[in-house]
Amino acid sequence: MHQLAAATVADRARRAIVEEGSEGINEFLGVLSRRKLAVLLPLLLTPIIALGYAMLQDPAYESSADVLVTRGGIASALGDLPGLAAPDEPERNARTQVGLARLPRVAQRVISTAPLFETTDDFLARSRVSVEPDTDLLRFTVEDRDADQAQRLATLYAREFTEYRNSLDLETIRSTKLTIARTLSRLAAAGERGSALYAELRRALRQLEAAEALRG
Repeated sequence: MHQLAAATVADRARRAIVEEGSEGINEFLGVLSRRKLAVLLPLLLTPIIALGYAMLQDPAYESSADVLVTRGGIASALGDLPGLAAPDEPERNARTQVGLARLPRVAQRVISTAPLFETTDDFLARSRVSVEPDTDLLRFTVEDRDADQAQRLATLYAREFTEYRNSLDLETIRSTKLTIARTLSRLAAAGERGSALYAELRRALRQLEAAEALRG
């Protein structure tokens, strides 16, 4: 009887150990499965989310408009007067024109005329101005989700830049005209009407007046 009872107790103990071990293994496998899912789920979802985001985005279009780079203001008006002409530096002039085109005030002109509901930084971020190689052209490029709007804004950007540049040229021409007129008055008062300087300044004044009329 004692041996049978001992055997029964031993069997129960073994079953308890086996059952406990089985439960521990099952719990371990469950944890492992959950961790594996936590690792794999982001890997599976990331490309799906990226694809969905890309499908929701409207396609972006680019369009461009070109502007002829010219020597503006005094440089063009007095170009044929040896004593007053500025040096011809095409590359420097092109860089200056690009710098003018990227000014926030030019971007604001486009925004106000379009009109657009964005900041100057936003517009400058989706546009660019470049010098076309081996040409005297500035290329104005604008990106937009609508192809027609991209073309419209590129053309508008080029036009607003041209008008802004002309306004600067007019200011320079008018201020230079005033300076030359004062100098001519002083020369005349000093009896220098017959001097070569007086003649050259008179010619310069006439050319500036013609340039102002063309831009005005």
